[in-house]
Amino acid sequence: MDEEKHNLDSEFNDKNLLMTTMNLFLAGTETTSTTLRWAIQILAKYPQVQ
Repeated sequence: MDEEKHNLDSEFNDKNLLMTTMNLFLAGTETTSTTLRWAIQILAKYPQVQ
């Protein structure tokens, strides 16, 4: 990280490191919430399935 601080052509910085880390942790959360959202919509549309 220290080596890249002085390289103006580099896109690797603290902000990019933080965002990449957040994406890794939140990626699984988004797919789970999307699946639950679809399941609730299906159950609302077809109440006989419940």
